[in-house]
Amino acid sequence: MQVNLPIFCVAAALALGGDWLTKAWALRRVPELYDAEALVPGLVQLVHALNPGAMVGLFAELPGRGPILAAFAVFAVGLMALSARQLPTRAWPVLLALGGAAGGALGNALDRLHDGVVFDFVRVYTEHPRLAPLLRRALGFAELPAFNLADVCILFGLSVWLFHQVVLAEEPSPAAEPAAPSPS
Repeated sequence: MQVNLPIFCVAAALALGGDWLTKAWALRRVPELYDAEALVPGLVQLVHALNPGAMVGLFAELPGRGPILAAFAVFAVGLMALSARQLPTRAWPVLLALGGAAGGALGNALDRLHDGVVFDFVRVYTEHPRLAPLLRRALGFAELPAFNLADVCILFGLSVWLFHQVVLAEEPSPAAEPAAPSPS
């Protein structure tokens, strides 16, 4: 299991670096708050949005939320590292995903500590005359909240880890029980 933490740390560093680079790129493209630029017209926009809370704005009204959410992220990264240590080495895809989630959590935590908010820059939406009403009826929305690469890494990484824990994890073998006497 000694190889687990290096794999986890490399994945975390790559996710953190990718988050930092994509945020820097997006800030150059949309430098002013509420700026927007179409990437895929009618579907994806590059936006300048600031999220004071956690993912999708949770806890945005919590007083002192920046340091609290950053501390929670560091605690969560610690839990992810402990989980990574316990995974079998052959579960390297899960290690990579969990490391990516940790890097994403650290990326957003650094935003919070530096600016008090998280910079989100991807808007996925539709204004299609048939699809938008259908999505609103079925899901209640036709637009996702703005997000960033860190959010994608967190969501993907924790989803892969959860899938592994619930669906793929091997169940412990039951202790050998004495055989019941057969009816004769």
